[in-house]
Amino acid sequence: MYFSLHTVFNVLIIEGLVGFAKMVSVNGNSAAHSAKNKAAKVLRYIELDNNTVLHDFYSEFGAVKIFVEKQPEGYGLDCHRVIKAICEMIGIKDIYAKVEGPTKNYLCITRAFFIGLMKQKSAQTLANEKGLHLVEMKKNRNYYPVVVASPEKCRTEEEIGATEQLDYKLHVLGGKVAAPRKKYIPFYINFPSYIKAMKEREKLRNQKSVRIHLLAKYGALKSFINVREEEKAKQELKQTVEE
Repeated sequence: MYFSLHTVFNVLIIEGLVGFAKMVSVNGNSAAHSAKNKAAKVLRYIELDNNTVLHDFYSEFGAVKIFVEKQPEGYGLDCHRVIKAICEMIGIKDIYAKVEGPTKNYLCITRAFFIGLMKQKSAQTLANEKGLHLVEMKKNRNYYPVVVASPEKCRTEEEIGATEQLDYKLHVLGGKVAAPRKKYIPFYINFPSYIKAMKEREKLRNQKSVRIHLLAKYGALKSFINVREEEKAKQELKQTVEE
């Protein structure tokens, strides 16, 4: 006589609440039903930032380690297929996740990812923990600093320790960072044509600093012509009102 053993791992999503459970049974349908009922008893609320996670995070379970990075809208799901399936059910559309360790241990990957999701903290919570302003610098704004959250009581410069970690990414990742790939050096970097093209682009070298200056002064990318036309329109409106 032979017995077949069925193991079912179920992820349950109910109106923003997420739960997962693993059940083992001789009958596959029975295992699926039991896993669903067990997952319904351990539902957790996962807070998201639109279509992505609140911030980068590092999580581990067993031998599996996961580095998750927050991505802008339209980036997509660049991650392990198990994490991708979970994200599609939760509503996450834009993240990058790197899995280190046994990539076929789906149970550990799922648990590590859920642990990371549940340990997320809002920007205000992080600012209150450190007692410092949380500043965001995006590439599409040329890394112009924008204050995202401010603490209830901000610490002074004297209260900050000399060895205290102030890097946001290292703080949310728990001091652990994934080893980046070695930057690829293109074969044409020493070609005369490439060197000539770089010399022709040299006249555009100050554009980035000018964009940052305009963002700081006007809050948007405006030239002196835009400012002149806006002032002219204000004066015409003022004269019309006075008349």
